[in-house]
Amino acid sequence: MRNPILRVLCTVSLLLLLELLGEGRSYAQIIRTNVLAVPFMNLGAEVPLGPRWSIGSDIYYPWLGRPGRDAGVDKSGVCNELMAADLELRYWFENGNPSGGQRLLGYSVGIYGAAGLYDFERDWSGYQGRFYNAGVDFLYAVPVFKGRLHLELELGLGYIWSAALPYDCPEPGGPIYHRKGVTKYIRWFGPTRAQVSLAVPICLFKKGGAR
Repeated sequence: MRNPILRVLCTVSLLLLLELLGEGRSYAQIIRTNVLAVPFMNLGAEVPLGPRWSIGSDIYYPWLGRPGRDAGVDKSGVCNELMAADLELRYWFENGNPSGGQRLLGYSVGIYGAAGLYDFERDWSGYQGRFYNAGVDFLYAVPVFKGRLHLELELGLGYIWSAALPYDCPEPGGPIYHRKGVTKYIRWFGPTRAQVSLAVPICLFKKGGAR
């Protein structure tokens, strides 16, 4: 993983996930997956920081290789691979029902940063590159299935910068060849984040306190 920012974000994400397995230090925590992406090929965690704030992180890892591969031979000429992570600080306008073990619900706004690597190919030509993303988002979370799950609807606005190297793959299953001296720079400001996530609330005991 050559992207240092991505390494940092992945490390923070893993630490937040490990926090879910430790002793309870907050009213509730969340583990989630974005169903708009490849199902269950992304994982996120959210941990409250006091009554109104939380910190969260997500890892996307649909690094699935080229479909249609048989005995090392790529028959499709299609590749969609992504490795990305983000980190977010969120303010909640409502604080749920802490006494009943329900937190991280209602309306909230957050600021986030993300980084990632990708490899997208179609018809034996594609792009490999890296990207960075920063922005603000708005999220609404509502309990479903009698509070056993949370449904999160999220939309973000931000800035993306990416450097992409075009390449060709002339032989099925063979090496790829980058086009020398050609780098495509992408700069975009606008909608950069859309998530419909299913989240599992984990209500923990506070040290020295009740649930």
